[in-house]
Amino acid sequence: MNDLDLVLVDKSDGSEIKLEDRLNNTEMVEAEADKGEYEVIVRGSNVPQGPQAGKQPYALVISVQ
Repeated sequence: MNDLDLVLVDKSDGSEIKLEDRLNNTEMVEAEADKGEYEVIVRGSNVPQGPQAGKQPYALVISVQ
């Protein structure tokens, strides 16, 4: 339906690890990250149905090893 992108932001320096996959509806970001504070952002890069039209559900899973 809509194209959502996943971004991992390192809060210590603002660097981003992102995946912009235009073909698949499943996206995954893998990173070797030091201890610290991170932000996960889900961005709508192509949302033709708008924020109110059906509200596309999505799931977010975070795994830390």
